Amino acid sequence: MLYISTTIKQKYMDQILSGEKKYEYKELKEYWESRIDRMLKKFEDNGDTDMRINFLCGRICYKFKIKSIEKFENVRINIDGVLCMGYYAIEIGERLDG
Repeated sequence: MLYISTTIKQKYMDQILSGEKKYEYKELKEYWESRIDRMLKKFEDNGDTDMRINFLCGRICYKFKIKSIEKFENVRINIDGVLCMGYYAIEIGERLDG
């Protein structure tokens, strides 16, 4: 199983749980590029492995399958009030706990 973990604000977690928010966006920064690109390479090498994302919200960890990850370079997006030039769009799948 391949997974990444990230913190998330309660308002965004509520949107994911209600089904309103279907994507998590991460800015193209060295930290996320190394983690996500490494995970995608392992996924390609072991095509039958699931990718998962763990959202840490306060003291609770919510686990979801990842449907897809798409990388957008040189594309502007506003992520939580910050204008970014490039990002990953992580499509959130089914919840794995609770």
